[in-house]
Amino acid sequence: MRVNPLAGARAGAHQIGVAKKDEQRDERLAAALRENLRRRKAQARELSDVAKDPHDQP
Repeated sequence: MRVNPLAGARAGAHQIGVAKKDEQRDERLAAALRENLRRRKAQARELSDVAKDPHDQP
């Protein structure tokens, strides 16, 4: 049976690469969630404004 002496080193680099990808994914997800929250709050404000005074809207 042959053993590749570099296999262990590549595996470590792979784990670091995967960890960095997971970190980038988490950052993208957090940014998307913040943007979604902003959009939903703006939408809720618009709906509450319309409910308060429906005669001002065209």
